[in-house]
Amino acid sequence: MKLDEITRRLNKKLADEMLSYQDVVYLLDHAVDDINDELFSTFPVFSELAVGSDEYTAFPDKYIRKVVIPGAAYYFYTEDEEGERVAGEFYLSYRDELFKMSRDYMELVPDEYQNNEGGYVEFDEETGWL
Repeated sequence: MKLDEITRRLNKKLADEMLSYQDVVYLLDHAVDDINDELFSTFPVFSELAVGSDEYTAFPDKYIRKVVIPGAAYYFYTEDEEGERVAGEFYLSYRDELFKMSRDYMELVPDEYQNNEGGYVEFDEETGWL
C-alpha cells in the first residue's frame, strides 16, 4: 500500500487530523513492532524503508488496513491525555485484529521475514541439561 494512502487512512481514523507521514511514522513502527512480536517475524518497520520508497509491501494490504492503521491510531491516542477513552476503544479492535493476523498469517510469513534466531531452549535428553 502506498505510504500516502496509509497516512490518509490513519488521519481519517484520527478524526480527520492533518498529520504528515513523517508525523506518524513512529506510530506505524510501533504497530509493526507488535506484529513482529506476535508473529515472531522481522518485517521492516516504516522508518527502515529505503529512502525514496513510497510503498509498504512486506505483508498484504489487508493487514495494513486492519492492524497497522488501528494500531497506530491506538498509540496516537495513548499519548494524548484526553484520548484515553478513545484509546481503549481502539485497543480492543486492534488486539482482536492482531490476534486474527497471528492466527491466519503466521504460517504464511515469507522466509525472508521469519525470525529464526533464538526464542527457544534446547534440551539434551542424554544429560538432562539445557
